[in-house]
Amino acid sequence: MYKKIYFFLMYPISIYGGWYVYNWLVTNPLERYVMPIIIIWLPETIGWNNFFILLGFLVGLFILGLLGMILETCEKN
Repeated sequence: MYKKIYFFLMYPISIYGGWYVYNWLVTNPLERYVMPIIIIWLPETIGWNNFFILLGFLVGLFILGLLGMILETCEKN
């Protein structure tokens, strides 16, 4: 029973997590963001707002994958 609830809640949790990261980055701007040299060109190419959207989306996918791994281990037990 709880596995079904967990399965349906993992999508809203991941969407909320991605939105929270995006909102936090936009509303609390730092004076300077230190980034690796490999991706320093990305915000200048697509813009900072779109870069923050991309980061929020990637964090949402990471949370979804993490919750999916937890659900998979619960199903095996």
